[in-house]
Formats: sequence, C-alpha cells, structure tokens
Amino acid sequence: MSWLTWAVIAAVFWGVGPIFAKLGLEKPDALTALLIRSVAVVAVLIAWVLLRGDLRSSLAQVNGRTLVLLLLEGASASVLAHFAYFKALQEGSIAGVVPIAAAYPLISVALSVILLGSRLSVGKGIGAIVTVLGVYLLQRY
Repeated sequence: MSWLTWAVIAAVFWGVGPIFAKLGLEKPDALTALLIRSVAVVAVLIAWVLLRGDLRSSLAQVNGRTLVLLLLEGASASVLAHFAYFKALQEGSIAGVVPIAAAYPLISVALSVILLGSRLSVGKGIGAIVTVLGVYLLQRY
C-alpha cells in the first residue's frame, strides 16, 4: 500500500478513537484509562509481531541509538501526550479537544525545521497557517 493509503487508514482510526476514549473515560481516572489502553496496545502488538514471524531479525536491526529514540517517542507520544489528551477529554468535549490535540503536526514541523534542518516550502507554510486558523475557528464557533 502507498503512504497515502496508510495515512488515510491512520486518519480513520484516529477519528474513531476519540469516540471510544470519551465514552470509556466516564468512570476511570485518566491514568487508569491510559493503563488499560496501553495493555490493549501491547497485546495487539505482541500478537501482530508473533504472527508476522520475524521478531528476531527485526530486533537485530535495532541499535542503542534507535532504541533510546523510540523509547523517548513512546514516553512522550504514547504516555505523556495520551495522558494529557485523556484528561482533556474527561473535562472537555470531543469537538473542543480533538482539533487542538490534532494540531500536533505544527509542533513537529516547526521542530523539524529548527532541529533537523528540514526545509519548509511555501505550500507547507500556508498549510500550517490554515491549520492554526482552522483550530481557532473550531474553538471559537
């Protein structure tokens, strides 16, 4: 499948996920809910990797730097960001929380320009501005 197909699949699941999260956050606190979510993630990933059958060769490709970077990504995106997201969903509406949380690519793009030397085209710059405007409009009206 192409990157575009994968991106659309991601968008669909990220679009459905908040509905489950909001409904599931009615009773437990955000940290307990995140733990339950994370157990589900680990179970699905273990099954998927085992069914794929190449765990040993895949792990052999992971060096120390890669391991540290992926652990940092997991701690920041999967734990800290999702905890904050769950707390926001408990207190706010999906319509209010999701557009702000979904504006994270703006931070990623800015950091990639600053830290990685990525180039920002005019089109991507305009896209970032439109994204900020869209988040503002979704929050305001």
